[in-house]
Parts: sequence; C-alpha cells; structure tokens
Amino acid sequence: MKKLIVSLIVPTVMGVVALTNYNFHRQNEVYVEAKGSEGVEVEKARAPRMYRANDLADYSVAVRFDYDSYEADSAAIEEGERTEVIAESSEYHYGKNKQYATSVDLAYDSVFVSKYSPLITYSLNNTTLEEVMTKVEALSYTSKIHDIHVYDESLYEATVGDESLNMATDTATPTVIVGGGGGVTTDLRDIPYDNFPDGTLYKGYGIKVGIFDVGLFDVNHTNFAGKTVQVVYDPNTSNNIGSMAMHPTWIGSIIGGRFGIASSTSLYFADINCADKYQGIEHLIDAGCDLVNISASIGDISSSTYNTDIEYYFDYLYTSTKVVMVAASGNTLNEYSPGGFVGLPALCANVISVGSIDGNGSPSDFSSYKHMNDVFNKPNLVALGSSRVVPGFWAMSGTSMSAPAVTGALALLFQKRGILDMPTALSLLEASANNAIVSKETEIIDILAFNQDYGMYLPTGETVTCANNEMAGSGFYERSGAGALDITRLLLLSSDFEPAALNMTSTSYITLLSGINLAAGQTLTAALSWERTGRIIETKFLGIVIKRTFSHDALANLDLAIVSPSAIIYKTNFTASNSEMMRFIATTTGAYSIKVKPVSNYSSVTSVNYAYWVV
Repeated sequence: MKKLIVSLIVPTVMGVVALTNYNFHRQNEVYVEAKGSEGVEVEKARAPRMYRANDLADYSVAVRFDYDSYEADSAAIEEGERTEVIAESSEYHYGKNKQYATSVDLAYDSVFVSKYSPLITYSLNNTTLEEVMTKVEALSYTSKIHDIHVYDESLYEATVGDESLNMATDTATPTVIVGGGGGVTTDLRDIPYDNFPDGTLYKGYGIKVGIFDVGLFDVNHTNFAGKTVQVVYDPNTSNNIGSMAMHPTWIGSIIGGRFGIASSTSLYFADINCADKYQGIEHLIDAGCDLVNISASIGDISSSTYNTDIEYYFDYLYTSTKVVMVAASGNTLNEYSPGGFVGLPALCANVISVGSIDGNGSPSDFSSYKHMNDVFNKPNLVALGSSRVVPGFWAMSGTSMSAPAVTGALALLFQKRGILDMPTALSLLEASANNAIVSKETEIIDILAFNQDYGMYLPTGETVTCANNEMAGSGFYERSGAGALDITRLLLLSSDFEPAALNMTSTSYITLLSGINLAAGQTLTAALSWERTGRIIETKFLGIVIKRTFSHDALANLDLAIVSPSAIIYKTNFTASNSEMMRFIATTTGAYSIKVKPVSNYSSVTSVNYAYWVV
C-alpha cells in the first residue's frame, strides 16, 4: 500500500508550521449495496446498519480505478469502423486494468477484468459481509483506486416477469420480394403491430444483434432456420428449464427470427445469470454486436442519487463502445412490491428504455414507469407488449415483448442509414413515435401479490391510481414517454436526420437547422438527445495533484427550441433527462429553425443529436 508522502512548509497566522508525512491520497470511498424495502440501497460502508448480516454468502467487490475515461468515436462507427473502435477501447481498458490490478492486494475466488471500463470485479465466495469488509478495508488507502462497491452477488440476479397467455400459434403466408440486401428472398413477415411497413425491403441485413437475457436460446428452433445464430456465453444451464426458460428464444424470434421484424439480422446470446453477471454483456460486444436487447431487470433502486455500480457500468460501457442498448422498463407496476419502479439497466441514461401498451393504446397495467434516480423520462417510448403474439409461439405479455420490437426496428434503420449512436437512434425513435394513439387517461390498477398456495399472482384488494400526464416542459408523458413505436415513420424519418456537431462553450443558443418551411397548422415534432459522460477531475495543491476523482457528471441540461419566422422562441425547460422533445403547431406560414440552448453541466457533453418530423 503506497501513500504520497511529502514535507511542506505552510505559513499560518502563528508563523510557519512544518507538515511532515502528510498523506495526500484520500481514503477511497467504500460502498455497500444491499436490498432495502423498495430495492437496492447504497450506503457508505461506515454506516453501522450495513454490517448487521453475518450469514454466509457469495460477495462481489467491484474496484473502480481512477485513470482517464475513454470516449469512443461515434463518427468512426458510422463510417463502418466499429471493429477498430472496439479493439482500441479493449486495448485501452484491459491493458490499464491488468496494470492497475497489481496494486490490489485482495484474496479472491474468481475475478472479472473488464475490457471496456475501468473496473475489476472480485468474487469472494461463502463468506460474511464483515469478513469481506475487513479485507476491503486494507484497500481503502490504495492509490489508483477511485472507489469500491461491495454487494451480495444474488442482489443482481436478473429476472423476467412476463406472462404467457397460451393463445394460438401465429402463422404467416410467405410472399416473395426483391431487395433488402439479399436479392430475391422469401419474406415471411406478417406483423400487425407497431405500424410495421408491409413489404419493406429492409430486413436488418448485415446487422448483429445481441440478446442479453436469462434462460435457453434455442439455436435449433425452426424460427432460426438458415440464420446466423450463436450462443456466445451461457455456462449456466440451471435456468434452461421452467415456464420462462424459452424467454431468450421468444425475444430473438421477435427481433430477428424468420417471422421477426428484422428477419435477416444475425443473433448472438449471452446469459446474464452466469459467473460474469451483468458484465457478461462484454461477450456480446466481443462478438461485434451493433445492438443489444436486454429484456430483463437486473435489480431496482430506491436511492435518489446516481451511485449504484450497475448504473455507472452500463452508462460507461456505452460511452466506451457506442453499442446501443435497448432495455425493458419492467413489469412491477401492478405488483405489491416493489411497486412500478423502472428496473436496471433500463433506468440508465445511456440505455433506451421501453415500456408497454395494449392493443387499445393504453399503458399496460404492469408496465413500470416510476423513477428513483435523476433520469425522469423513463420509459423513453412504448411498444405493444400486452398479448403480443410471438412468431412461432403464442401471445405473451410483458415489457420484454416491447423492447425487442424497438430493437428490431433499429436493426432495420441501421441497415438503411448505417450504424448510429444512441443519441441519434433515440432522437429518431422519439421524433417518429406516435403519441396520439396512446391513452392519457388516469387509470385505477389492481395490485397483485404472489400467492404461494395457488402459485400465481392474485388481487390483494388494493389499487394504485396512475396518471399519464405530460411532464412539464419536456414533451414526454409519465407512463408512455415520447409515444408508441411507429416503424413506418421511423424509416421515413431517417431521410430527415441531420447530424449535429456542437461545440458548447456558453449558454448562447446554437442553431441545429434553419429553413424548415411550415404552413400555418402544420405540426413540427423535434427531439434532442445526448449521452451521459464521465470525466476525471484533478485537485491540486501547490501544483501537485493530490486527488483524482472520477465522476459521471450530473445530467447535462439542454433546452430544445423552435424559433418562428418572427424570431419568437418556443422552448422546453425540462431538467432531469438526457433527451427533450417538442410538438409545435405553426401559427404562421414561414421558415422555422431548431436550436439548442445549453443551460448547465454541458461542458463535457460530446455526443448530441436530434431529429424532426413534419405533418
């Protein structure tokens, strides 16, 4: 254990005092993440109540190092250089992690060394929290470490809570079309959802989609006949049985099975509930995936701050790889506990979150939308998840069925437009979403609880009242975000996509696009999105660096503005989101412009984009 030891002469009002053997290296913060009354609670390890559990368990010790963060190049990925970008990120992080690991003096049973984040996770099995904390205490002054998170590994077991409705198996009538990257091909798609464009030539050809899920991915299922499908990481076979075991196969069928939305994609699967836990997503990045679907909840949070290890990890993973992740918001709104809070990683700023609606456009009574961190506009959008027929199977309900619809839609878009980053993809999804078909009615929802005797969820007699109001100044609605997925609009909108290269150095308005000609009464829908970034902050004393602090910044506050021909400014003013949108009805005929106004925390934002739609 090394400490920075210096001798200084410091003038004071009493004269000159010699300070010798002064320790400039701060004590590393150690956090314990544990199950609370409503989800994961995070507390500093010095809090006594976190030490009350002495039962034997398997613990993870996640060590985060303080070297400079890495920002992958979005432009290079759009130019087809994903392989090179991923290799550079891996070389940077894995090399530094192996080097920095030599400073960690910790006995462990197994270890996961991240390739794409400044993180190493050590597993300490069959031990108590007190024993773990005794070992971790020895690391508390180790240089090169920023902070340490300790948690019982069962805390982040992934769960899927979808319901099989056992309806009739779906069938499709083959039609022959030309194009889509495969010449003359048989198109089995007959999708009555999401305003799917029948006969579209786009089928996701050349796009690699990862499925990060729980259960059995049946590569031999007839839905995947003749396709490239691969299990890249699934050493855990214990979850390959049971009513939900085929969950990854259902998800893959919606995304890219022969009857799926993007039927020509390549599919790759990794199981979350294996030795590498949620960090197993790196196996999918290694496989070269352009998109990753996560139709599972890996824990939920009850803290109002941004401080769990999993939030940091997924948001950083995006910035270092630019792999777009789409996650289901969760199915707990009508459950007795935890009561409708969006799960992780759907709650992360750099992950696209998808909720569910039914066939009538009403938000599903199970679809989670409440938030407990600083990202308020979750879910970002919704898609049909109630009684959605999975091709080749039957009808299912759950946000797990909504998320792959969005993932499949993005695969089509990526084939048409090229690989996009998250802010671009999210802006296009939000600007093209159909808000009009989504119900804004306040609903009274029956609360269910699991009954052990009957083996199912039954009404408790309690209810919860859920409104779907517009969140002031944002353009988003509480339960449905930007609105319902509309694949036809999405593919049309890509022609209106405009890249934005912004240099935000002040709070002055920046013009994104001008000369948008509108007639009085026309509606301009615009969306603006940006990523959450991280940085190293150095604190110096007399020119000497005494502390390096890694921080994912507070969310940047950017306002989206539409300016009329007479220079009247109409703008959003939402503060707790990394995207904003506006639906503006033109009052006069003329040329309008779209602008962005940086408000706060914008200095480190490097990836911003927008999209618009005119009707």
